[in-house]
Amino acid sequence: VEAPVVRIVHLGLGAFSRSHTAWYTQRSADAPDWGIAAYTGSSRDLPDRLNAQSGVYTLVERDSEGDRPTVISSLVRAHAGDDLPALLHDLAAPDTAVVTLTITEVGYRLTSRDEPDPDDPSVRADMACLSAVATGDLALVDARPTTALGRLLLGLEARRRAGGGAVTVLSCDNLPDNGGRLRRGLSAWTRSIAPELHLWITASVAFASSSVDRITPRISDAEEDALRRRLGDLAPVVAEPFSDWVISGEFPAGRPDWESAG
Repeated sequence: VEAPVVRIVHLGLGAFSRSHTAWYTQRSADAPDWGIAAYTGSSRDLPDRLNAQSGVYTLVERDSEGDRPTVISSLVRAHAGDDLPALLHDLAAPDTAVVTLTITEVGYRLTSRDEPDPDDPSVRADMACLSAVATGDLALVDARPTTALGRLLLGLEARRRAGGGAVTVLSCDNLPDNGGRLRRGLSAWTRSIAPELHLWITASVAFASSSVDRITPRISDAEEDALRRRLGDLAPVVAEPFSDWVISGEFPAGRPDWESAG
């Protein structure tokens, strides 16, 4: 079966994103039009296992009545988070319409005022990196941010320079007003150090909020090994049957028909 065109870039690839966001995308009525390229925080093992089977994996829905496996094929490519050339390419691509995030609350590295944490050395380093890119002192391709928001902003700068058009950034972490918090955080990052990017984000990037729910437990190594042998799958995921996703926001470049998934 031909893989769908990548139109969603996901940051924070892990078990939950594969049991929730990718599952909803797979079940959407227009699933063949919406492939996902996903990036971990730091893991190289998970992308290697997924790419060995062309991104396809098994989601096991588990309850008191037993296990029900489903093959998920919406994930087209998996990358380590520091694969920046691929990330810049995907975020700049005109086909990309949605960027989703499951980076957990700590991954935003924002203060209670939704500003970059000045006491975080990784944030300070990434802000200096972005500033150097904005002033032309550092080439875009030579930048090496390490935080999730630093990498996202570098990718949005690549999109701005490529004329990639409008895009929606959709937070899938359970934080109050998560889309608004992300918008304010990126604005605070860029306002003084990357003014052209700041203006472009204001004009071209929509921020959507969501509430997500699906228990996706961390399984033991022994249980995962047993599932791998039973399913013939290098990267299975186990989750409860129940799932929920509430989304609020605009999608100027389109989105999957997620509501058709249930």
